[in-house]
Amino acid sequence: MKKVFLSICFVIAAVSFVSAQQGGGGDQADRIARMKQRLKDELKLTDVQIDTVISIQQVFQPRTREIRMDQAMSDADKQAKMKAISDERNKRFETSLGKDLAAKLTEYYSKMQQNRGGGGGSPQQ
Repeated sequence: MKKVFLSICFVIAAVSFVSAQQGGGGDQADRIARMKQRLKDELKLTDVQIDTVISIQQVFQPRTREIRMDQAMSDADKQAKMKAISDERNKRFETSLGKDLAAKLTEYYSKMQQNRGGGGGSPQQ
């Protein structure tokens, strides 16, 4: 009886773990798809430009996440580091997309950030 109970618990835990892993991947893919569509609809970017934006965002996302999660860092230090990362990201946009599109993109992300009520200058994915 103990073996049956233990086996059932193991199966339930394994199924829960697999379900959680599969669900998490879909959420990120959905967010990226929505972001691509918004960039296409609102900024009229081409597919190549959108892929460039997404790839640049994916380079900077782990750095911004690390700063946000660092509980030892003061809010002022977090803001300063996020600003530096945001500036670096915006320079990459300008190099890849040109000054005009980079300015539109930066303005778009600023509006998104204000609508979310956050700071930091880096959009979530």
